[in-house]
Amino acid sequence: MSPVELKELLRLSEEAERRRILMGVDDRSIRQAIEVSNEIDRIQKYRADLAMPAEVQNHIDQMRSVVNERAALAAAPLMESIAAANTAAFGLVEPFTLDQSAIDLAKIATGHGNEWRKMLDAYGGISINKYLEDQFKFLSERSFLAQTNLAGIDLATRVPNLGVAENVLASSRLAFNSFSESYKDLFESYSVPATTILNLPPRLTEFPTYEYFNEVELLSTTAEHNDKGEFTEQIVVVREEIREETTDLVAVRLQSANPDWIRMLEGARQSLRSDNPDKIRHSITSLRELVREIMHHLSPEDDLRAWSTSADHFTNNGPTRKARLQYITREIDHGKFSDFVRKDVESMLEMINLFQAGTHAANSSLTDQQVAALLARVEGAVLFLFAIANPGGE
Repeated sequence: MSPVELKELLRLSEEAERRRILMGVDDRSIRQAIEVSNEIDRIQKYRADLAMPAEVQNHIDQMRSVVNERAALAAAPLMESIAAANTAAFGLVEPFTLDQSAIDLAKIATGHGNEWRKMLDAYGGISINKYLEDQFKFLSERSFLAQTNLAGIDLATRVPNLGVAENVLASSRLAFNSFSESYKDLFESYSVPATTILNLPPRLTEFPTYEYFNEVELLSTTAEHNDKGEFTEQIVVVREEIREETTDLVAVRLQSANPDWIRMLEGARQSLRSDNPDKIRHSITSLRELVREIMHHLSPEDDLRAWSTSADHFTNNGPTRKARLQYITREIDHGKFSDFVRKDVESMLEMINLFQAGTHAANSSLTDQQVAALLARVEGAVLFLFAIANPGGE
């Protein structure tokens, strides 16, 4: 996690980006590659009924190789985004280590000054400089682990049991790409006085890094992954720490908000531990419905309509998902944060779509590890949404 290691990762991601540009891997070529891949899949479904000449098979194999190579190169911007986010995070630590003048909370243009003061008092009255130095170091370490985890994932090679169409897989990858970009934008925004991290309530500052870490963990179960990296042990430790903390907190939050929701969540958890042959489908369906109900609860339609009359916020006479998320984040005076929340939820829902597409067979081949990662991802996002809706805490 040294600056030297980070610089090397940045160099590698920049080199991959240059190769991507030289090969013309833009959105149009990615779509074309997906179309070719879908056509290959369609042809190969009839291999048993057709005498496939060796020359044709060689052509198919070559096209498959091109598609996979382009998919791998298209993933390069992901590494660039997370590397840039971590560069910004490390840069935010530096001013405090140089003993610059103390931050005066009274001069910070934010409506959350009192919350920050209460939080600092709860920590024994430490200075805001000291807290932010420790906090940025803490977030940088966990964000760096997400980056090294992502670096070990071969996004061009999905795991054999994930039998989904290329367009579903591509949609989830593009959503994750957008999520990564918003993560970078959020960390870079902290260096601007008008959008400093002090613009956020204290309890929300850690969630974005946890959300990104959990999404990379989930992504790692869908593609070939190298588990022999230098930081593997640290990644596992952080993963378990986050899951243990989230499991307890989300149960308390759901129980107090709506006992039916904790029963829904426990149903998904227990189903995963059971011998029920349909447990995977049941767990994923329960998680999707839980997210939907909580988003609707936190953005009541009558309240949302009183808040906005914009035609962009409604479709088919109902609020859009974007409108609901904007309503939930309405008290947070930080545009990049609101964008991050929207991209976060969209990426999570695309992963749910991906996993649901893998349960269409009578006996799903999805593993317990995959669904456990999805469960952790959803639990973290649910806790995040509740924290946003109640930024001041209990």
